Amino acid sequence: MHTREKLICNLALAAGIAFSQGRPSSLPQRTKMVALNVVAFDGHGDPAVDLRSEEFQVFDQGKSESITAFRRDEDVPQLAVPLADGASTRSGAKLPAMVILFDLLNANLSNRGYGADEIVHSLEHLESSESVYLYLLTNSGSLYPVHALPAAEADAGGAKTPWTRQIRPLLDAAMNNVYGLKPVDETLVNLRIEATYSAFEMLASRMASIPGRKNIVWITRGIPATGRLIGEPYDYSRRLQRLATALDKVGITVNSVNEGGVTGDAIYTFDQFAELTGGTVSTDFAKTISEAMNASRSSYLIQYAAPPPDGKYHKIRVTCSRQGIRIQTKQGYYANP
Repeated sequence: MHTREKLICNLALAAGIAFSQGRPSSLPQRTKMVALNVVAFDGHGDPAVDLRSEEFQVFDQGKSESITAFRRDEDVPQLAVPLADGASTRSGAKLPAMVILFDLLNANLSNRGYGADEIVHSLEHLESSESVYLYLLTNSGSLYPVHALPAAEADAGGAKTPWTRQIRPLLDAAMNNVYGLKPVDETLVNLRIEATYSAFEMLASRMASIPGRKNIVWITRGIPATGRLIGEPYDYSRRLQRLATALDKVGITVNSVNEGGVTGDAIYTFDQFAELTGGTVSTDFAKTISEAMNASRSSYLIQYAAPPPDGKYHKIRVTCSRQGIRIQTKQGYYANP
């Protein structure tokens, strides 16, 4: 078995273990279930925190499904989050794990300075940054930690002073350290695509054991869905679909921040991550960060029995009977045996 295939299998196994450990004993012990992380906002864009199971309806391929398990994801308390307009939400002391992936590999020099400024502006005033992590995807295709994920859950204790208060010098030093690394050959698009997907797999392997909802915020100009192997066109869409499915199985949502200039089938990559993990696509980094943090205040876990696998893509639709509620969740999955 190839290394990538082993990793995908390990991610799926870790997803099953993490979910079974975090699931109340009253939930049905079913192996073939579809699990949805559902985020709900009211008409003002505020988190809807008091919804009940009977207010949700789930449709799989247009057919109404019976909800077999439902709970609000309250295992992870919340923190005070500065919003894009300068206000803040205030509740608890922690937020679900969020990794910000600043993509230098698929950027140009003009994007780098602007992206760094956006990161600093959005994070430096956080009242708590205990579960926020920052990595660079370098122009050599490697991951460089500015603030790394803990090696183990026991190492995740929060410091008295948020590390983000020092984010400007930390980020400047990190970018200086990676500036001279040998770049991936930009003429070989497939190398950039593979390096980017491998970075997501490495992050997922580290995040899989973290309980609860998890987010990756990918700041990037994106990668195309097609490349060339041995001189011939090669479609990476199946590779992308398998990766996004594996991320969803371990509870990771991918929110893409388009730095601009993205054209063609690179948009498809953004859309597939959003569709298969329940994430978003935006050009506003500050808004993406605040929404990802606030989404955890209105996150619900919904399960229903999976239809028999038919090897097809299944479209999912989740609605709420309460007026004005906006739902964010994954839009489909591949029903493979």
